[in-house]
Amino acid sequence: MVLLNGEGNSDAYIKCSLTKHTAELLIHENILMLGTWQGCYLAEFDGPRNRRVYIQIQGEDKHSGVN
Repeated sequence: MVLLNGEGNSDAYIKCSLTKHTAELLIHENILMLGTWQGCYLAEFDGPRNRRVYIQIQGEDKHSGVN
């Protein structure tokens, strides 16, 4: 299979399609809850260039009385 897009970065598109674009991570009492062999990495497949990383934090309302 040969992909021609004129930019010479077809491999970057293939690598990107094989990885996740988002991650859900658990933070408990200000500690990132990862297993012994787990890690969180940012990979640049088309690169070096400036990128923006967006982080959204959702939490529970400790005052709502809902468990």
